[in-house]
Amino acid sequence: DFWNKYIMKGHKNIIDIHKKIIDIGEFAFIGYGICNGPELLRYRHYGRFPKKKHEKSQKALKKLLAEYNTLFKKAKKPVIFISHNVPYKILDLIKDKKSVMHGYHYGSLLARRMVMKHKPLLCIGGHMHENYGKKVLGKTTVINSGFGADVNTLVEIKNNKLRIRFIK
Repeated sequence: DFWNKYIMKGHKNIIDIHKKIIDIGEFAFIGYGICNGPELLRYRHYGRFPKKKHEKSQKALKKLLAEYNTLFKKAKKPVIFISHNVPYKILDLIKDKKSVMHGYHYGSLLARRMVMKHKPLLCIGGHMHENYGKKVLGKTTVINSGFGADVNTLVEIKNNKLRIRFIK
């Protein structure tokens, strides 16, 4: 909460949707902002973690899953799920050969579970910058919007049909 207030201070045109459902027009937006990799430590293949840390990460994910299941169930309109990170194993492979994590997937377990269970119309993430593009997971189109001036994504939605253009 501190960072959200700090970042958003003085910006009246920004809406914080982290852990919230916000109806805008004909869509419900659900946001998941704090995720830089798989929520369970056993999926983060660097180093070893004490058992207590593993248990703590499991409890935290279980709590988050319950919160997000509740949010998705409240949605009365087609959902656009905005997640800092993309779903696990979708547009999340670490490609940098110099990285100790090269070849590992580093997406969000929560995002994957929400997409598979609740089937939002669209899921947009971007933490894994090198995997700019789109894929389908179940019935949901997933976009990794990338990062920087060279990667721009335009999404048009009409009658729940998506038109996605990547502009470089």
